[in-house]
Amino acid sequence: MALTRIGEEYAKEVGRALDALQALEVDQITKQGRDRVTIACSRAVADLWMVPRFPSLREAFPDLELKLVVNDFFEQLRHDEYDLAIYYRPIRPADHEVTPLAPEEMLPVMAPGGVPLVEQAAPVLLTVEETHKEWTDWGNWLSSAGHRLPEGAMRWKLGDYHLSVESARRGIGIAMGWTWFIVDHL
Repeated sequence: MALTRIGEEYAKEVGRALDALQALEVDQITKQGRDRVTIACSRAVADLWMVPRFPSLREAFPDLELKLVVNDFFEQLRHDEYDLAIYYRPIRPADHEVTPLAPEEMLPVMAPGGVPLVEQAAPVLLTVEETHKEWTDWGNWLSSAGHRLPEGAMRWKLGDYHLSVESARRGIGIAMGWTWFIVDHL
């Protein structure tokens, strides 16, 4: 068995993330006590990235007590609410130590066997609310790819990023997928 190019990139990113967690010293992990960590993340990070990694995290840290704080708005969190935060940030917060965990590569994703975007007369573009536009920015991707949408294109705004990706997986439309999150589903 051999990994694909995407699989190799994925394995590297997971290794880096687990290495970053292991590198934290016990006194840096939490003020609450030994073997406890509170991780803050967005709903998309929790659903699409954290949950698939829970078995590996449990295996690597069998005595770890984990608290997951799920909040899509990083700016609303107080610094004392978490030990580690995993968020997409277009601008690095000045008051945090930041370690990028993955590249910020976005691309359209859809169910296997679907008609490619450029061949659809009336594609349904799955997006999220304007507050998270950077996650599903079709305009920038279309411009950089040199594509224009057909006049019949529709945009469905869904409540969160995970709904958008799951709807695309089920063949409802095409979502803008961050490769770091969707690699498990490719």
